[in-house]
Amino acid sequence: MKKILFIALIPCVLFVCRTEAQKQVSDAQITYRIKVDLPEGAPAAAAAQFENSHLVYAFKNYLFRSDMYVGQKTYSNIRNSRDHTAVSLIDNGGPVKYLIRFDPQELAKESSRFDGITFKDGNGTRKIAGYACREATGQLKDGTTFTLYYTPELLTEDTDYNDRFKGLKGIPLEFETTTRHHVTMTMTATDVSLAPQPRSVFAVPTSGYREISYSELQRLRAQH
Repeated sequence: MKKILFIALIPCVLFVCRTEAQKQVSDAQITYRIKVDLPEGAPAAAAAQFENSHLVYAFKNYLFRSDMYVGQKTYSNIRNSRDHTAVSLIDNGGPVKYLIRFDPQELAKESSRFDGITFKDGNGTRKIAGYACREATGQLKDGTTFTLYYTPELLTEDTDYNDRFKGLKGIPLEFETTTRHHVTMTMTATDVSLAPQPRSVFAVPTSGYREISYSELQRLRAQH
């Protein structure tokens, strides 16, 4: 009888352990180190500008912010998943900094390349920033793929914080991205904090930036 009871309890014990291992995150900050793979023959000056580059993700309920620091340049995005809007902040190190607001339609257009993205787990595992991670391959609708490692131990309360990772069953702690100039960047988490994030982190600046429209942003991109 004791043996039967023990066997019957095994699924329950396993279920409890698995549930407790998954922590739903409403507030967090993750810092990533950026490694850049430059094309062969790239000048040393190009490599130097990427030294000490890093990326910071911040979460708070339905708010999300990313800040990428590359040399003297900073690129930030603040997203509100409740009303499906976003703001981008661009500081190229020059005299003018730009602010762009995205309404729901513009945001959908901006992230449309990630529509229908799928993820498939691989065999690789890795420990990153203290968390056990699984390898996965993301595939876009155009066939483009990228590799990442995510931890199923942490689950975001807001599942729409970043279209690049929509449907991923955990938080990515290492992932690849390729710029418009075909430079591959690998982001690897170095620190994960689950401390409450001040709402001020997600506040949109009211001064110091020149506000431009989404169409003006597209023209600026075409020039670079």
